[in-house]
Amino acid sequence: MSAMLKALVLWLFILGILPESSQAQSSPETNAPDFKVIKLFSLKKHGAYVFTFCPASRELFVSFDQETSRFMYRWNVDTGRKMDTYTFPKKYRCDGAVVSPNGKVLVLVAYDMLHDALHKADKVRLMDVQKGKIIKELIYDGTPARVRFSRNGKFFVTRKYTYDAGGEHVYDINGNERKDFDLSAFGSIETNVVWEIPNSKGGPEPGLFCRDAQGKQHKLYPQGGNYWSDLGDYVVSTKGSYVAGATDTGKLMIWRTSDAKLVFDLKVGKNRFPLSYDPANQRFLFADGDTDREAWLRAVELQAKK
Repeated sequence: MSAMLKALVLWLFILGILPESSQAQSSPETNAPDFKVIKLFSLKKHGAYVFTFCPASRELFVSFDQETSRFMYRWNVDTGRKMDTYTFPKKYRCDGAVVSPNGKVLVLVAYDMLHDALHKADKVRLMDVQKGKIIKELIYDGTPARVRFSRNGKFFVTRKYTYDAGGEHVYDINGNERKDFDLSAFGSIETNVVWEIPNSKGGPEPGLFCRDAQGKQHKLYPQGGNYWSDLGDYVVSTKGSYVAGATDTGKLMIWRTSDAKLVFDLKVGKNRFPLSYDPANQRFLFADGDTDREAWLRAVELQAKK
């Protein structure tokens, strides 16, 4: 880029003429905490697929592409000990898992790969984590998505797969549907500083967005006027200070939300991989999603510079 063009870009930026989406950094910022990547323990299988972590119980729930996500394993993150295994029938694939805030109840979303399209066959299993028993099994017409527990952990909501409004079903932890519910009970008590707009035909520009310390909106990923996002997963740290994103091509990126700066960028594999956050140790957890090598539980620790 010529000196004259650089000066013009800088002047447009100062005047605020350039759109906010182009102001986020595309290369890591050096004025940020140090990030240390560590290996915790082997998960023994290939291609981590479904992955969720409960900070209260210190337990990780993970399934694998190698087994078409038919088995869900429970691990203690601090000891590396495998605690239990939950199994679906042969024709089912687990597509999602959400654990209650206290770690006692697990919601598993499964897809029947051989079902008759005219029949309701997709399932939600409500599991007692400690006993390893099914509390209740719910049948759906179409795969439910965006499952979330209420802040008090007494209820969970499932939404239909599309991002259209409506279609919510709310249940208590015994699997009984509730008709009287307040959806605000399922939101974060903190201000929503990070959000994702999914890919859609004719819809708004997709990607990962944040609101900085001054309340300005920024597009973190992908950059430019890109109308397709390969973001596979993202997770936000405590108080929304950092957000980590994983792409379908095996890239891990971390942004600082206060100024929308990219502060970490690392290629960790070839395929998409799942993410979670461990607030006790201030670290992002991830597992290798590649189907041709053994998956390890790894972490990116946020460390203050000395």
